[in-house]
Amino acid sequence: MNLKPETDPENLRYHLALSQAPKVGPAIFKAILAYSGSAQAFFSLNKAKAAKIPRVGEKLLAIQKQAESLLEKADDLINLSEKKGFKIIISTEPAFPSRLKMQEDGPVILFVQGKGELNFERSVGIVGTRSATIYGKSITRKIVEDLLPYQPVIISGLAYGIDIESHRAALQVGLPTIAVMGSPITQIYPAIHKKNSGTTSGDRNINE
Repeated sequence: MNLKPETDPENLRYHLALSQAPKVGPAIFKAILAYSGSAQAFFSLNKAKAAKIPRVGEKLLAIQKQAESLLEKADDLINLSEKKGFKIIISTEPAFPSRLKMQEDGPVILFVQGKGELNFERSVGIVGTRSATIYGKSITRKIVEDLLPYQPVIISGLAYGIDIESHRAALQVGLPTIAVMGSPITQIYPAIHKKNSGTTSGDRNINE
């Protein structure tokens, strides 16, 4: 996979920087982008205009003063991603999943490792208990096998039990599979599944 971002390098840095700011969750981040046009533009807005951004109060305006330290964090993330073989996809890029763009609390950054694109026609999420029974695993395999004619992408979390069974079943029948991870890009958890994974990770994480 080409690790070079589709977006302008400086836009990427500021997008990452804003995402690292305290109290800036996805909803506030998206409100800032909708008003400012870009994360980079937000950092150069005058205080009066920035204060008019929905959900952004005086306390949040302090993040403009933290630009230097936040950009350092962004650079660290970019360097780490390159070292670990991740591509960074930000929410303003065409490659970013359109379904996530429509969710108010959806992630604004994905760290991706693996093949294929993320805007697929059909997908099915399969998650379940980590303490899966033999019966539960067999039902999971049956569900995935029955989905084969529809050619969906199977999405799960790479955890023990039903999650890993759904990934394995997908690979066995030839369906693409994506693992959405809850761990940092420096760690695949549980480690025993590392040999099975490539990765698409998000400001939340995704392995493929």
